[in-house]
Amino acid sequence: MTAMPQIFRYRPAALSGEVELCLDGSTLVITGEGTLDLAEVDRAFLEMRTFGDARMVRLDLFRGEERQSLGFNASSVGYAENPDARQHWAAVAAILRALAEVQPGAEVTLGPSRGPNLVMFGIGIFGLIAGGTIGTAALVDGKVEAAVPAVLLLLLGLALVITHWPWAPRKRRRAADLAAEMEPGAETVDIT
Repeated sequence: MTAMPQIFRYRPAALSGEVELCLDGSTLVITGEGTLDLAEVDRAFLEMRTFGDARMVRLDLFRGEERQSLGFNASSVGYAENPDARQHWAAVAAILRALAEVQPGAEVTLGPSRGPNLVMFGIGIFGLIAGGTIGTAALVDGKVEAAVPAVLLLLLGLALVITHWPWAPRKRRRAADLAAEMEPGAETVDIT
């Protein structure tokens, strides 16, 4: 007896339309976006971030250079009670379970995929250069008070460069282990 397809519906962000996912065995159908056979996935990334009062969870699945991204953004206040957050969380857990079934031993990289990681690294480099240039110019002109924002820009740039260093080893976890941790009620936990 084959399992019934699983249907998940959620709004990925406050002002976006509803997304519908249908997971039937190893076949993932995203209404309006296409179909992905999880047996063909060669890379997966799971990113979870809470910054300020915002929370973002995104699963990126790659087949070659083709990327399917399933993201969700909302306020971290009341996140666990948000029905859209719970639907997205359940969808990600189900997809990871299905990936582990069709590809035993499949691993998921924690953190952003290469593209977003490089963008954030680049922003950090820009912050270092801009902060250093503005700070140096302010100090040369004797405007110490103008150097304070430049120091903040330098620190922000440095933090981005360190956290998004493209050559750092990335933590990987088995898809089955991640799915097991993603029980209902764990929506606000950052899995590491």
